Amino acid sequence: MRSVIARLFPLHGRRSPGGYGRVMLIYILVNVVVWGVALATQIRPLGFLAMLVTGIFILSTYFTGAQRCRDLTLPGWAILAVFIPGFGFLLAVALCFIPGTRGPNKYGPDPLDPFAPALPAGAALAGMSKPVFSDLFRASGRRNRKSYLLLHLAMMVVGLVWVIAAVGALADMNTLGVSQRDLPPVILVIQIAAFVVGIPMTVIGILAMVQRCHDFSRSGWWALLWLIPGIGAIFWIALFFIPGTRGPNKYGPDPRASTEALDPTAA
Repeated sequence: MRSVIARLFPLHGRRSPGGYGRVMLIYILVNVVVWGVALATQIRPLGFLAMLVTGIFILSTYFTGAQRCRDLTLPGWAILAVFIPGFGFLLAVALCFIPGTRGPNKYGPDPLDPFAPALPAGAALAGMSKPVFSDLFRASGRRNRKSYLLLHLAMMVVGLVWVIAAVGALADMNTLGVSQRDLPPVILVIQIAAFVVGIPMTVIGILAMVQRCHDFSRSGWWALLWLIPGIGAIFWIALFFIPGTRGPNKYGPDPRASTEALDPTAA
């Protein structure tokens, strides 16, 4: 029980961008499931349970966010900026991407390599992740868990911005008193925009799954599991957690570059 509480409400230490992003993704998925069941069944105790879960996760998010701030050598209370309307959402997303301080800082050891000494400025960092936006339209190569997670978070942000823009446009039309017969052209434009945004993002997501399968030495054809109802969702989530093969495999070099690979003077 004490271990569970410590994981939900960590008081000390630092958290890497990938670790923070995974926690946020888990919290979002659990909230969607809990609230979906509560709203579908209309059972009042489940509604109270959903509110309790959301409250716990909101509080836990503060503590994990404080760890992320410490990773940037900022005081933990800086995470309170997420409550600033508009800016707070952008900050929460940015924390999933901003790299932390290399090596230990005054808040603790580097969460990416807790046993390594501090590296000199400009030195390569062990465990460096594959760039998020590289090889977006390629099925070859590998993609590690952190890169895969951050890519999906970026696509979620793009999708959310598009939905907000579409809903806002329809709301403005309604406010201006546009008649129902004049709405179909507007809806058609929104649908075309959905295809323009959605098709490339779908292709990128599938190719990222192929690269993720390659990372743990599996054929890219395993990505077809995504098309199976139910199993596809479980498979998609599992790809955030399955560790990749250490070192090169038949699909390419390890996307997590090492100091030895990047520094020719390293022993």
